[in-house]
Amino acid sequence: MVGGRCCSLPQTVPTRGVFINEHAPVTADVDERVERPKDHSAPLFDHGGRNRLAAWLLAAAAFAVIGIRLGPSLLGLEVFVGLDLFEFFRPWSELPGAGGYPTSSIYVSDQLDSTLPGMYEIRERFLNGDLALWSSSAVGGFPLFATMHYGMLTPGRWLFFILPTWLAPAWAKLAELAFAAAFTALLARRLKFSRLAAAVAAFIYPMTGFMIGWTNWPQAAVAATIPMVFWSVERFVQLRRVRDILPVALATAILLFGGFPAVAGQTLYLAGAYALVRTIATQRRAIGAIVRDLALLAGGVLIGVALTGFQLVPFASQLLGETDLTYRASEFFSVSQPVFLLTTMFPESFAGNQLWAGASPMDVNAYLGGVTIALATLGVVSVLRGRVPRHVGLFFVGVVLLAVTLIWFQGPWTDWMNNLPIFNGNPIGRFRSQLALPAAILAAAGVDLLRTDSDGESRAFTWPTALAVGAVTALAAAAADLLNSGRILILSEQVLRDTLIAVVPLVLLFGLVLWGLRSRRPRTLVLCLVVLAVPLQALSATAFYWPTGDREDFYRTTSGIEYLQENQGHDRIATLGLPLRPNITQYYGLRTLNGHSFVTEQMSEVFLAINPSMFIGPTYTALSNDIASYGDRAPGLDRFGVRYLVADAEAILPGNVPVTLPGIGDPLAERAGDLALEPGREYTSTIAAGDLRGVHIPVILNAPGSVTVEIHDADGVLLASNELDVRNTGEEVTVPIALSPIDGVAFPDSGDPFTVTVTFTGDGLIGSADGVGNLRVQAVRAPAEGDGLDLAYAGEGLIIWERTTSLSRIRWASEAVVINDDEDRVAAVANDAVDPEAAILAEELPEELAGGTAELTITEDSGDVIRVDVEAETAGLVVVTDTMDDFVATVDGQPADIVTAEHAGGAVLVPAGSHTVELTYAPQSGKLGIGLTIGAAAILLAIGVGSLLLQRRSRRQASDAESDVRADVEVEPDSIR
Repeated sequence: MVGGRCCSLPQTVPTRGVFINEHAPVTADVDERVERPKDHSAPLFDHGGRNRLAAWLLAAAAFAVIGIRLGPSLLGLEVFVGLDLFEFFRPWSELPGAGGYPTSSIYVSDQLDSTLPGMYEIRERFLNGDLALWSSSAVGGFPLFATMHYGMLTPGRWLFFILPTWLAPAWAKLAELAFAAAFTALLARRLKFSRLAAAVAAFIYPMTGFMIGWTNWPQAAVAATIPMVFWSVERFVQLRRVRDILPVALATAILLFGGFPAVAGQTLYLAGAYALVRTIATQRRAIGAIVRDLALLAGGVLIGVALTGFQLVPFASQLLGETDLTYRASEFFSVSQPVFLLTTMFPESFAGNQLWAGASPMDVNAYLGGVTIALATLGVVSVLRGRVPRHVGLFFVGVVLLAVTLIWFQGPWTDWMNNLPIFNGNPIGRFRSQLALPAAILAAAGVDLLRTDSDGESRAFTWPTALAVGAVTALAAAAADLLNSGRILILSEQVLRDTLIAVVPLVLLFGLVLWGLRSRRPRTLVLCLVVLAVPLQALSATAFYWPTGDREDFYRTTSGIEYLQENQGHDRIATLGLPLRPNITQYYGLRTLNGHSFVTEQMSEVFLAINPSMFIGPTYTALSNDIASYGDRAPGLDRFGVRYLVADAEAILPGNVPVTLPGIGDPLAERAGDLALEPGREYTSTIAAGDLRGVHIPVILNAPGSVTVEIHDADGVLLASNELDVRNTGEEVTVPIALSPIDGVAFPDSGDPFTVTVTFTGDGLIGSADGVGNLRVQAVRAPAEGDGLDLAYAGEGLIIWERTTSLSRIRWASEAVVINDDEDRVAAVANDAVDPEAAILAEELPEELAGGTAELTITEDSGDVIRVDVEAETAGLVVVTDTMDDFVATVDGQPADIVTAEHAGGAVLVPAGSHTVELTYAPQSGKLGIGLTIGAAAILLAIGVGSLLLQRRSRRQASDAESDVRADVEVEPDSIR
């Protein structure tokens, strides 16, 4: 009886960390792991002190790398962003202390003018109780937290919600590194590598090229989740319980929350292939078990996708339905030059602004490190010897080969992949994100090959091992010679540094391996060299890609920015070229017509009608530099509420011709001869008193320099001053100096002439003299009839023009002009004379407008909500020239229609009387997404709770069975006697 009951209890036996029911069939995968040498899961401090020493060295080196690269920024002494790039942009380049040459990657400007301002707005509004789904800060509006563009829900980046924006990047990066490292280690341990090997892999993965190069971008946030995805798949394959799809779902959700679909999609493709390979290898011919496991895994992925629905659905709707992505049609075939393979081994190759080679450094960076490649090569040897389950090892080898083929060596054999979703329309270089994990896992196998003895063999130091390391060493040496040959644009000192960092450790490793053929002693030295060389190479590899800046340079405020903040109101500015680099303005609460963001099709059509060259990149828009085109002759700007134009004082037209000031010039004194301009000497002239926009000075520029102008009245009082840097043109050009009154008061209209004092720097500048020997200077004034422009501010390298004909961005229209044809309507919006009382509509209104006036009071303009109180004489329209596609409207709380106005905006019909109009961002896709998220969360909760209940029930049944056994074997004392 006792034996029968005991045998009926479920029994489990530990098998290398995996518990297997003795009544369940033992899978081939388990058999494979059981047969592997025991020391592959040996404790960290086995083999004497070898692993202990190597582990301590690795930990110390890892902490040193993090301390050097992140330490000052974590402590708040610096900011983990390339703030030196502000030196490229006005007005910050003109501030005190500016003037150095930026060394950070010029592409980090994306973070300054897009990523950080967006995350800052999300944080500020979140701390004020507003979940910032939408921003109206640029291009008519774009999603913020409504989509996953900013990856704010990924490990690390959620810190931007609570930490100051200047401090968050460093701590977010640390959390991102730790997250990626932890799951890389967990995956390696799941695959039964030693703790030391797992630790090495954990350091390698987050310190590879994609993770390093795309720091502070969502790309790296997505890549940090790749190890978790593979770990969750591996964990499910081993345990095969329904509740084990929960990590799969969470990993999928975190992956998608990163907001970079190309990397996320590629990861899911490979993780699916890995799941297929592992499941088939594990279950062998058990077709039912294979189908069941794959179905559960697919279900986990689908639940994870649905969990992100509240951001994913609006994101997909915007990306696929509202954004023009035709420029990406052939991106799959954008193969990298084979020479960029050098980045895999040399930590600094092509890492520098002066080494730009037709692509951004991040887009060519595939850094792994010479020692990592050597370890991965040893890992392949380990796979071929069967020390790693072959199907696992060969899968990761296959991924490496696939990555190399797709990125560098495409051909007819890969063309078919362009038809796959995700691969089609995405730059194939992003597949670099998939290169790191296989390299890290194979490197872990290489570490275990180095650190363990092999029964029946001489030791891990064998001829195949020596040949593998030697081959990588020879390849590195040949690559160094190629770099130094002059055929590739690399600075000689960088070649020397790269050679020392990339090749010397390999040479030492090769020497120690050769020594190991005869002696057992160098094994500790080999391990120590490996664990030191990997972080050492990463320290060098992060130098260019992990810039820092001084806290005082973090979005400094300037007088020009303060002027716009005080005067813009609810209207817009637009930039001529890239002064006040868009969307940096978002950080300061400024609203621009142009910007750095995806643009809806309707807004894009309006932009191109206003200025055909407005798109200077797929997501960059700016007006051209010719300010004279944008006064009262730009109706499109009027209709979209562009009240201010911001120009670069040093803007040039083709041919290095400075952009002259718009207006009427006073008669210029007749030229009496040339005047050699001595640096530092003051030259004077006089101009008539009166309103002034600035002066034009004819100068032959034979060298770069600067021009400083001061205007004094007859009493010697300084009225205005400005400075302008000039380029070397070798010919005479008109140097324009805009001037605005220092005290903000207009120039005196009459009186004695003004004195103009001009000072030059730079050799070889030649001016011209008038009849009395004074420098010829021409005053520029506004036309008597007006041109729609008032000079509002000049200084810090900026010129700010106020457009006097601009309508309000949120305004009242008492008349409607209906134009049904799209092309005709766009042309009318951009070019037809503006009637301040009328709005151009796409369809007829249900009632005629009577033409009455109204008073509007804007009570909220937060991005997600626009609320306007209206006092109207007659029925009319509240017109908002923002993108209104995903907004809903109410009038006094009752639903109202939004009709298309000005082609890319919207309008709400309001009856006569007192009313409140409210427009709220509420996309239909968002409602669907929220439903998916709630449903997925409910399923996950049900699985989790159900699993806990079943587990508790099983434990209770086991406890009851054990109690029954004890009761059956109890013997009364009397019976013993």
